[in-house]
Amino acid sequence: MSLDTLNNGDSGLDARTKINAAIAAIENKSVLPRSYISGMIMVYNTSTLLNVSAGVCRDDTDTYDITLNTIIKDISSNFVAGSGNGGLQIGLTLTVNTNYSVWVIKETTSGSVDVMFSTSASAPTLPGTFDAKRRIGWVRYGAGAIQQFIQKGDCLRYVNGPIDSFGTSLIGTASSDTLITLSAPPDVLTTFRFYGTCSAGTWLVRLAMTADASNITVNNLFTTFAGSGTANPDAGQATLLTDASSQIRARASGGTVSFTASTLGWIDTRGRDD
Repeated sequence: MSLDTLNNGDSGLDARTKINAAIAAIENKSVLPRSYISGMIMVYNTSTLLNVSAGVCRDDTDTYDITLNTIIKDISSNFVAGSGNGGLQIGLTLTVNTNYSVWVIKETTSGSVDVMFSTSASAPTLPGTFDAKRRIGWVRYGAGAIQQFIQKGDCLRYVNGPIDSFGTSLIGTASSDTLITLSAPPDVLTTFRFYGTCSAGTWLVRLAMTADASNITVNNLFTTFAGSGTANPDAGQATLLTDASSQIRARASGGTVSFTASTLGWIDTRGRDD
Protein backbone atom coordinates (compact mmCIF):
# COMPACT_ATOMS: atom_id res chain seq x y z
CA MET A 1 0.00 0.00 0.00
CA SER A 2 1.27 3.45 -0.91
CA LEU A 3 0.03 6.87 0.02
CA ASP A 4 0.09 7.54 -3.73
CA THR A 5 -3.03 5.40 -4.05
CA LEU A 6 -5.11 7.94 -2.15
CA ASN A 7 -7.62 9.59 -4.45
CA ASN A 8 -9.16 13.02 -4.18
CA GLY A 9 -12.55 11.38 -3.91
CA ASP A 10 -11.65 9.18 -0.92
CA SER A 11 -13.82 9.69 2.10
CA GLY A 12 -12.17 10.33 5.45
CA LEU A 13 -12.68 6.69 6.41
CA ASP A 14 -11.21 5.43 3.12
CA ALA A 15 -8.17 7.67 3.48
CA ARG A 16 -7.57 6.62 7.08
CA THR A 17 -7.87 2.93 6.13
CA LYS A 18 -5.33 3.30 3.34
CA ILE A 19 -2.93 5.28 5.53
CA ASN A 20 -3.12 2.66 8.30
CA ALA A 21 -2.48 -0.09 5.75
CA ALA A 22 0.56 1.78 4.45
CA ILE A 23 1.94 2.23 7.97
CA ALA A 24 1.38 -1.46 8.72
CA ALA A 25 3.21 -2.44 5.53
CA ILE A 26 6.19 -0.29 6.53
CA GLU A 27 6.26 -1.72 10.06
CA ASN A 28 6.10 -5.31 8.81
CA LYS A 29 8.80 -4.83 6.22
CA SER A 30 12.19 -6.39 7.07
CA VAL A 31 14.68 -3.71 8.11
CA LEU A 32 17.64 -6.09 7.96
CA PRO A 33 18.49 -8.42 5.08
CA ARG A 34 18.34 -12.20 5.42
CA SER A 35 21.07 -13.69 7.69
CA TYR A 36 22.43 -10.23 8.59
CA ILE A 37 24.48 -9.83 11.77
CA SER A 38 26.58 -6.96 13.08
CA GLY A 39 28.23 -6.69 16.48
CA MET A 40 27.15 -9.18 19.16
CA ILE A 41 30.79 -10.05 19.83
CA MET A 42 31.54 -12.32 22.78
CA VAL A 43 34.10 -11.24 25.38
CA TYR A 44 35.51 -13.46 28.14
CA ASN A 45 34.72 -11.96 31.55
CA THR A 46 35.39 -14.54 34.29
CA SER A 47 35.39 -18.32 34.59
CA THR A 48 31.57 -18.35 34.35
CA LEU A 49 30.61 -14.92 33.02
CA LEU A 50 30.40 -13.97 29.35
CA ASN A 51 29.97 -10.46 27.97
CA VAL A 52 28.22 -9.92 24.64
CA SER A 53 28.52 -6.56 22.93
CA ALA A 54 25.61 -4.61 21.49
CA GLY A 55 24.54 -5.46 17.96
CA VAL A 56 21.76 -6.21 15.52
CA CYS A 57 20.85 -9.31 13.52
CA ARG A 58 18.09 -11.01 11.58
CA ASP A 59 16.64 -14.05 13.34
CA ASP A 60 17.29 -17.50 11.88
CA THR A 61 13.82 -17.77 10.34
CA ASP A 62 14.21 -14.45 8.49
CA THR A 63 11.13 -13.12 10.28
CA TYR A 64 12.33 -10.71 12.98
CA ASP A 65 15.05 -8.15 13.53
CA ILE A 66 16.83 -8.43 16.89
CA THR A 67 18.61 -5.55 18.61
CA LEU A 68 20.79 -6.40 21.61
CA ASN A 69 22.20 -4.06 24.22
CA THR A 70 25.49 -5.04 25.88
CA ILE A 71 24.78 -7.88 28.30
CA ILE A 72 26.54 -10.18 30.79
CA LYS A 73 25.33 -13.77 31.28
CA ASP A 74 26.34 -16.51 33.73
CA ILE A 75 26.84 -19.96 32.18
CA SER A 76 26.83 -21.68 35.59
CA SER A 77 23.14 -21.15 36.35
CA ASN A 78 19.90 -21.63 34.46
CA PHE A 79 18.38 -18.80 32.46
CA VAL A 80 16.86 -15.80 34.18
CA ALA A 81 16.14 -12.74 32.04
CA GLY A 82 18.41 -9.75 32.51
CA SER A 83 22.08 -8.84 32.48
CA GLY A 84 24.18 -10.51 35.19
CA ASN A 85 21.73 -13.40 35.57
CA GLY A 86 21.96 -17.04 34.56
CA GLY A 87 22.06 -17.93 30.91
CA LEU A 88 22.15 -21.75 30.71
CA GLN A 89 19.20 -23.32 28.90
CA ILE A 90 16.61 -24.36 31.48
CA GLY A 91 16.89 -28.06 32.25
CA LEU A 92 20.58 -28.35 31.31
CA THR A 93 23.38 -29.07 33.75
CA LEU A 94 26.73 -27.42 33.15
CA THR A 95 29.24 -30.07 32.03
CA VAL A 96 33.02 -29.81 31.79
CA ASN A 97 34.79 -30.16 28.44
CA THR A 98 31.62 -29.26 26.54
CA ASN A 99 30.95 -26.76 23.76
CA TYR A 100 27.99 -24.43 24.29
CA SER A 101 26.25 -22.51 21.54
CA VAL A 102 25.47 -18.88 22.40
CA TRP A 103 22.07 -17.55 21.30
CA VAL A 104 20.54 -14.11 21.19
CA ILE A 105 16.82 -14.57 21.85
CA LYS A 106 13.81 -12.29 21.56
CA GLU A 107 10.31 -12.17 22.98
CA THR A 108 8.53 -10.71 19.97
CA THR A 109 5.38 -9.63 21.83
CA SER A 110 7.26 -7.44 24.33
CA GLY A 111 10.47 -6.83 22.38
CA SER A 112 12.62 -8.15 25.25
CA VAL A 113 16.05 -9.44 24.08
CA ASP A 114 18.48 -11.63 26.00
CA VAL A 115 21.28 -14.22 25.60
CA MET A 116 21.24 -17.95 26.36
CA PHE A 117 23.66 -20.93 26.30
CA SER A 118 22.67 -24.31 24.87
CA THR A 119 24.28 -27.58 23.78
CA SER A 120 22.18 -27.54 20.61
CA ALA A 121 23.72 -26.30 17.37
CA SER A 122 20.38 -25.46 15.78
CA ALA A 123 17.31 -26.01 17.98
CA PRO A 124 17.69 -24.80 21.59
CA THR A 125 14.70 -24.85 23.93
CA LEU A 126 13.78 -21.21 24.46
CA PRO A 127 12.63 -20.01 27.88
CA GLY A 128 9.13 -18.76 28.62
CA THR A 129 7.58 -16.74 25.82
CA PHE A 130 10.83 -16.06 23.92
CA ASP A 131 10.10 -17.09 20.35
CA ALA A 132 12.87 -15.78 18.07
CA LYS A 133 16.55 -16.68 18.07
CA ARG A 134 19.92 -16.47 16.31
CA ARG A 135 23.12 -18.32 17.16
CA ILE A 136 25.93 -15.80 17.60
CA GLY A 137 28.83 -18.06 18.58
CA TRP A 138 30.29 -20.89 20.63
CA VAL A 139 32.18 -21.08 23.91
CA ARG A 140 33.78 -24.10 25.54
CA TYR A 141 33.40 -24.85 29.23
CA GLY A 142 36.66 -26.60 30.14
CA ALA A 143 37.91 -27.84 33.49
CA GLY A 144 35.60 -25.72 35.65
CA ALA A 145 35.79 -22.52 33.61
CA ILE A 146 34.99 -20.98 30.26
CA GLN A 147 38.02 -21.53 28.03
CA GLN A 148 39.58 -18.08 27.67
CA PHE A 149 39.44 -16.62 24.17
CA ILE A 150 39.60 -13.49 22.06
CA GLN A 151 37.00 -12.87 19.34
CA LYS A 152 37.38 -10.55 16.37
CA GLY A 153 34.40 -10.66 14.04
CA ASP A 154 33.86 -14.26 12.98
CA CYS A 155 37.31 -15.36 14.17
CA LEU A 156 37.80 -16.79 17.68
CA ARG A 157 41.21 -17.69 19.12
CA TYR A 158 41.90 -19.43 22.41
CA VAL A 159 44.39 -18.03 24.89
CA ASN A 160 45.38 -21.61 25.74
CA GLY A 161 43.50 -24.12 23.62
CA PRO A 162 42.37 -27.60 24.68
CA ILE A 163 44.53 -30.57 23.73
CA ASP A 164 43.14 -33.81 22.33
CA SER A 165 45.30 -36.92 22.54
CA PHE A 166 44.36 -39.86 20.34
CA GLY A 167 47.03 -42.24 21.63
CA THR A 168 47.86 -44.94 19.11
CA SER A 169 44.45 -44.84 17.47
CA LEU A 170 45.81 -44.16 13.99
CA ILE A 171 46.83 -47.64 12.90
CA GLY A 172 48.84 -47.70 9.70
CA THR A 173 46.72 -48.56 6.67
CA ALA A 174 46.63 -47.54 3.06
CA SER A 175 42.88 -47.87 2.57
CA SER A 176 40.97 -46.75 5.66
CA ASP A 177 40.20 -43.38 7.27
CA THR A 178 39.80 -42.77 10.99
CA LEU A 179 37.35 -40.16 12.29
CA ILE A 180 38.87 -38.11 15.12
CA THR A 181 36.93 -35.60 17.22
CA LEU A 182 38.47 -32.21 17.99
CA SER A 183 37.64 -29.96 20.95
CA ALA A 184 35.99 -27.53 18.55
CA PRO A 185 32.37 -26.75 17.69
CA PRO A 186 30.63 -28.48 14.77
CA ASP A 187 30.68 -27.05 11.26
CA VAL A 188 33.39 -24.43 11.80
CA LEU A 189 36.71 -23.88 10.05
CA THR A 190 39.02 -25.05 12.84
CA THR A 191 42.73 -24.27 13.18
CA PHE A 192 44.81 -26.66 15.26
CA ARG A 193 48.41 -27.66 15.93
CA PHE A 194 49.26 -31.34 15.61
CA TYR A 195 52.07 -33.56 16.82
CA GLY A 196 52.74 -37.17 15.93
CA THR A 197 55.10 -40.04 16.59
CA CYS A 198 55.22 -43.57 15.24
CA SER A 199 56.09 -46.93 16.83
CA ALA A 200 58.67 -47.76 14.17
CA GLY A 201 59.75 -47.05 10.62
CA THR A 202 58.84 -44.15 8.37
CA TRP A 203 55.26 -42.96 8.44
CA LEU A 204 52.83 -40.55 6.87
CA VAL A 205 49.60 -39.03 8.15
CA ARG A 206 46.95 -37.30 6.03
CA LEU A 207 44.27 -35.09 7.57
CA ALA A 208 41.13 -33.89 5.80
CA MET A 209 37.67 -32.49 6.50
CA THR A 210 34.98 -35.18 6.62
CA ALA A 211 33.10 -33.55 3.75
CA ASP A 212 35.90 -34.75 1.47
CA ALA A 213 34.18 -38.20 1.55
CA SER A 214 35.35 -41.43 3.11
CA ASN A 215 38.46 -41.95 1.01
CA ILE A 216 41.04 -39.21 1.57
CA THR A 217 43.42 -40.38 -1.15
CA VAL A 218 40.72 -40.36 -3.81
CA ASN A 219 39.93 -36.68 -3.25
CA ASN A 220 43.50 -35.48 -2.74
CA LEU A 221 42.23 -32.75 -0.41
CA PHE A 222 44.36 -33.20 2.66
CA THR A 223 47.17 -31.90 4.87
CA THR A 224 50.16 -34.25 5.16
CA PHE A 225 52.94 -34.66 7.70
CA ALA A 226 55.57 -37.37 8.06
CA GLY A 227 58.38 -38.66 10.27
CA SER A 228 60.45 -41.68 11.20
CA GLY A 229 59.91 -43.65 14.42
CA THR A 230 59.63 -41.98 17.82
CA ALA A 231 62.99 -40.28 17.45
CA ASN A 232 61.80 -38.13 14.55
CA PRO A 233 58.37 -36.75 15.42
CA ASP A 234 56.62 -34.24 13.23
CA ALA A 235 54.46 -31.23 14.08
CA GLY A 236 52.57 -28.63 12.14
CA GLN A 237 49.39 -26.60 11.85
CA ALA A 238 46.27 -27.18 9.79
CA THR A 239 42.91 -25.51 9.17
CA LEU A 240 40.04 -27.87 8.35
CA LEU A 241 36.25 -27.80 8.44
CA THR A 242 34.73 -29.93 11.19
CA ASP A 243 31.53 -31.86 10.51
CA ALA A 244 28.30 -31.88 12.54
CA SER A 245 30.04 -34.05 15.15
CA SER A 246 33.21 -31.88 15.35
CA GLN A 247 35.18 -34.53 13.46
CA ILE A 248 37.85 -34.57 10.77
CA ARG A 249 39.38 -37.53 8.90
CA ALA A 250 42.83 -39.00 9.43
CA ARG A 251 44.77 -41.72 7.66
CA ALA A 252 48.15 -43.09 8.71
CA SER A 253 50.58 -45.33 6.88
CA GLY A 254 53.72 -47.09 8.07
CA GLY A 255 53.29 -48.32 11.63
CA THR A 256 51.16 -47.25 14.58
CA VAL A 257 50.96 -43.46 14.88
CA SER A 258 50.31 -41.59 18.13
CA PHE A 259 48.57 -38.29 17.39
CA THR A 260 47.85 -35.16 19.44
CA ALA A 261 45.93 -32.04 18.34
CA SER A 262 45.73 -28.67 20.09
CA THR A 263 42.79 -26.50 19.00
CA LEU A 264 43.81 -22.88 18.48
CA GLY A 265 40.45 -21.45 17.44
CA TRP A 266 38.05 -21.25 14.52
CA ILE A 267 36.18 -19.15 11.99
CA ASP A 268 32.41 -19.25 12.43
CA THR A 269 30.11 -17.34 10.06
CA ARG A 270 27.41 -17.38 12.78
CA GLY A 271 24.67 -18.19 10.31
CA ARG A 272 25.59 -15.42 7.89
CA ASP A 273 25.63 -17.84 4.95
CA ASP A 274 22.44 -19.74 5.90
